[in-house]
Amino acid sequence: MDNQTTIQLALPHTHTVLLHRIAHALTLTDDTSTFLKKSLDELSALLEPVFVQVLLLNRENDTLVLAAAAGPLKPLQTTLPRILPQVEAALLLNRATLIENPIEAALAAQFDPLATTEFGALAFMPLVAQGKPLGALVLGIPQGRSLAAEDVILVELIGGSLSGAVYIGRLADAMHRRNEQLTMVADIAAQVSSSLETREVYRLVVQKLNEYFKVAAGSLMLRDEDTEELVFVMTLEGGAEKLHGVRIPPDTGIAGHVAQTQQIYIANDAQHDPRHYRRIDERVGFVTERLLCVPMVVKGNTIGVIELLNKLDGPFSEEEAQRLSAVANIIGVAIENARLFEFVRQRRARLESLLDLTIRGLPQEKLVAVLSRELETQDSLLSSKFKNPYIVGAPVLRPEMCFGREILFKRILSVLHQNSLLLHGERRIGKTTVLRQLELRLNLADDPEYRFRPVYVDLQGIEETAFFHHMMEEVLHYFGKRAKGLELRYHPKRTSYSGREFQRDLRTLITMLCGPQPNGRIDRLVLLMDEADGMYLYNERLLQEFRRIFMNDYAVYLSVVFAAVDIHRQWKRYESPLYNLFQQIQIPPLSRADTELLIRTPVRALYEYDDAAVELIFTISGGRPMKVQHLCLEAIDHIREQGRTRVTAEDIERISEAIKGQELWL
Repeated sequence: MDNQTTIQLALPHTHTVLLHRIAHALTLTDDTSTFLKKSLDELSALLEPVFVQVLLLNRENDTLVLAAAAGPLKPLQTTLPRILPQVEAALLLNRATLIENPIEAALAAQFDPLATTEFGALAFMPLVAQGKPLGALVLGIPQGRSLAAEDVILVELIGGSLSGAVYIGRLADAMHRRNEQLTMVADIAAQVSSSLETREVYRLVVQKLNEYFKVAAGSLMLRDEDTEELVFVMTLEGGAEKLHGVRIPPDTGIAGHVAQTQQIYIANDAQHDPRHYRRIDERVGFVTERLLCVPMVVKGNTIGVIELLNKLDGPFSEEEAQRLSAVANIIGVAIENARLFEFVRQRRARLESLLDLTIRGLPQEKLVAVLSRELETQDSLLSSKFKNPYIVGAPVLRPEMCFGREILFKRILSVLHQNSLLLHGERRIGKTTVLRQLELRLNLADDPEYRFRPVYVDLQGIEETAFFHHMMEEVLHYFGKRAKGLELRYHPKRTSYSGREFQRDLRTLITMLCGPQPNGRIDRLVLLMDEADGMYLYNERLLQEFRRIFMNDYAVYLSVVFAAVDIHRQWKRYESPLYNLFQQIQIPPLSRADTELLIRTPVRALYEYDDAAVELIFTISGGRPMKVQHLCLEAIDHIREQGRTRVTAEDIERISEAIKGQELWL
């Protein structure tokens, strides 16, 4: 069955008429399922196979799902088991295959559940759009019969029409889901902006989420900053409010885990999930079967979590988790605004009561005493809410605190489409921050071609004997439950794990979890390897095994970003295993303008810097982000202790002299 040799044959009139009819129907259809079913019915009537079916790829769990069927035999099930490697390979080949002895063929064994009796031969035609597999058209040929050359051509050409229908249908579905999501976000934003009363905001948010995601119940929990507990502020089940004020101890249950890790969590079998906190179910007489939980993060801090329970039409998907996560932070900002409004409202009410006392003639000395106490209380409340925003000694995880790197990130993202790279720069220039910010950006990147899968790997202190084991540990941690059930050589307690074993396991992971996706994009694994200077001490054999990863066929779905102080001179030599493996990009200091943004923006509307102070900070720090933040951190603490709101050049001189000998400045 080869397109290039059979396509030149003339087709019988019956075949030509059917092709025209299907092509015409494709131009008119607005229902992919109906089009597929009618096309298969006509193909079955002409060729009379035992069965003919369209199976579509579901990359969520790496299965083939029955989309349409025709013929005398009905399928035993609608979803086939996890795709076998032989089927995966056949899909990627993008070529029709005829199996004339299916009993002995591993590829044909995948399709046993499709028929109740044996079939004499199996025709397998991949459905492909824009070079990416969408699924397959499969025909079971009766015993004692074979497909003629013109029948093969017919199947291939009809397969092209079916591919177009599936691709257009998925585009339409994606557009519909996108419009639904935008409508939901706009609706929530409009509802929230119409009311700044916190309880009303909470109810509106949960109500809209329950409606959009079609769930039996939803909860909004906020984090108590003093106790670290999660507090139920709104739970709606069937429109009824429940659990108001109930508290969950820190790090307890799925909600506590999500609040701590700031990671999405899906439990489609909650009753058997070890993290599920059953006491809440017992309290309200509710049985949680399926659960989706996402964090609400504002300025890098978890302010609470959103939980959706028991989706009405099946399990929660990763796509739904990403959609909920995308709006969770927007909701978090709205909630923070409502809480701030409530705080201001309470303080205003208190001041109005004091003004009323003045009007009623309270003696002057008592009024002064009351006002003094009130001002002290207000200053204390405001001070307790203020947290010095500058970051020293740790990577910057909050995007709003990362300044002056937009050009760098654009360059990195363009390289990652096809290549690996080495980020290098002097100590404390912000390499770890760049990697962590790159991780966030890759997770959120709206790239038309790729969906990036970034995995952060810290190599600090990792001996070469643990190198491959440590990398695989981080990769598996990223994929979580999706990687369970894969046959891997890796074991968390193994003391030995070779580069060849790593290569084999990586091939399995990328084959099953990355690569072309049904939505038209490609999943690309990106290893973000921090403190790569440690690799300079590894022996050459290990580095050769590492390079071999990029010589494999799966390397097209893999990129690596190293971060190191500088490129080792040995790596620059032609003989080095890592020679010419990556593109080099230097991380420069911040410009004068970006340094000023980093100085002023975090405390805008609260504290000011004299122009001379800004200039001096830039001169002393040389635009190095960590040094800038160290000076600003000390400066703000210094003027707050003195009850001032403006930083002067004299303050910076005094502070720089005091911290000059600290390790950061050496």
